[in-house]
Amino acid sequence: MWDKLFSLFAALLNMWSKLSEEDKQKIISAIVDTFTDFFRKQYQSSQENSGSEEKTV
Repeated sequence: MWDKLFSLFAALLNMWSKLSEEDKQKIISAIVDTFTDFFRKQYQSSQENSGSEEKTV
């Protein structure tokens, strides 16, 4: 099991090292943008929920 996981990780690392710096930057930016949107929505949802709880107490 660990061999398969290590092989997968090694293949991904090998693929990553073959990418140009421009492509790497595009991938990193896309990942950061995705997580930024996700965490922003999560934070806004938690603020809305905590605000409604204060009003009902």
